Parts: sequence; structure tokens; C-alpha cells
Amino acid sequence: MLKILKILFLAVIILSYQSLPTAFCADKYFLLCSPATSQIFLDTQSIQTTLSDDQSWLYINVWIKIKPNDQGIKYELETRKQQNLFTKGFENLDYSLQQFILAYNPTSGKIVYKSISSTDYDKAGKILDSQNYTNEPFKDVIPASTGETLAFNILLYTTEHNIHPQ
Repeated sequence: MLKILKILFLAVIILSYQSLPTAFCADKYFLLCSPATSQIFLDTQSIQTTLSDDQSWLYINVWIKIKPNDQGIKYELETRKQQNLFTKGFENLDYSLQQFILAYNPTSGKIVYKSISSTDYDKAGKILDSQNYTNEPFKDVIPASTGETLAFNILLYTTEHNIHPQ
């Protein structure tokens, strides 16, 4: 009887493992990381990859969803005040959608990014603020930062899910 239970247990694990990638891909949002102030998700349906003309850089265009906790909302309010941006409604901030391009050079291992746009939404789904970042240059990803965690997890996600340039 114990032998049959072991075989059954092993079969369940194998079948669960085989269905995991399908279940993972079915979700629109994939949790990338959870820093102290928020949860950050990758919109898995938005991923677009291309190569540079000389094929030395992989560009990954993505949207992320940032869901702040109470500490994150306070941080956003303080940051907006310091930057002399309006704060009306930001006490009800629900989430932000941000589009950016991640660039990865596999030869050197260098990772850079640039922001494309950002939109903040309140709990009723209304837009609080929206920004487009035109002509923003690529910036280095800061080592040991949330940005580096995001970059590595996005690269890992695209690799594990065989998302290749078109």
C-alpha cells in the first residue's frame, strides 16, 4: 500500500510540474518582486523583444504594474511634494502602470533601461497623473537595487518562456 501511495504522489508531482508553465502563462500579471513599499508585476501580454541592428543588444519593451502598500503611498506623496508635483488624489493611489525598455548586452552582461510612460490610477480606476518620457536616454541599472531585481526577473521570464525577438 505504501508503494502505491509513493507512486501516486510522484505522479501528482510530475503532472503538476508539467502543467505549471501553462498556468503561469495564463495569468496576465506575473509577480516580479515585492520591495518594502509595493508589489511589482510584469504584464506578460505586453512583452515585445527586438535586436539591435548589429544584434549585440536585446531590447525588451514591457509594461509593469506597481501596486503600492500604505508605506508606498506615503512615499509617493512625499516624493511628489519634493518634486513640486500635485498630490491631489494620491492618498487614494491604487496602482501605476509603467512602460519601459530594458536593453541587455549578452556579451558584456550590461543592462540599461529607459522609461517610456507612466500612468497612476486611484482606487476608482480614474487617472491621477500620466507622463510620457520623450527622448529619455538609457540609464544604467543600479547594482543591488529593485531595478536590478526587476531587470534580472524580466530577463529570466523571457528566457524561461522562450520569448524571442521577432
